[in-house]
Amino acid sequence: MQPVCLSFDLPTSVNRMYRRTRYTVVLSNDAMAWKQYAQIMAQRQYEYNQPLKGDLVVYYRFFGSRLDFDNGLKLLNDSCNGIIWEDDRQIVEAHVFVTRKDKRKRVEMEVYIKEFMK
Repeated sequence: MQPVCLSFDLPTSVNRMYRRTRYTVVLSNDAMAWKQYAQIMAQRQYEYNQPLKGDLVVYYRFFGSRLDFDNGLKLLNDSCNGIIWEDDRQIVEAHVFVTRKDKRKRVEMEVYIKEFMK
């Protein structure tokens, strides 16, 4: 099976991802808007009908990002739940690469089913 390849604008920084309410912490308006955008983009780019099953290996490539590499992963992974994979708990291996100097800011993902990588 070929990897699932996706591309997104850079996610909201973790510093702007959450806001406090009186009793809890929730996604900020910026984060909710980005998550909706990412879900639409994932649906457009994903060519299969069902979310992937089994253990997954994901390669993330951030271009032009000043984010700490892990800051964008939570929102990105949550956005793909139910579309690319059933749940991001399926990710058993992740590789993250950051290229700071790139004028076209984006994050690219390659998703592999682990059993097909052998």
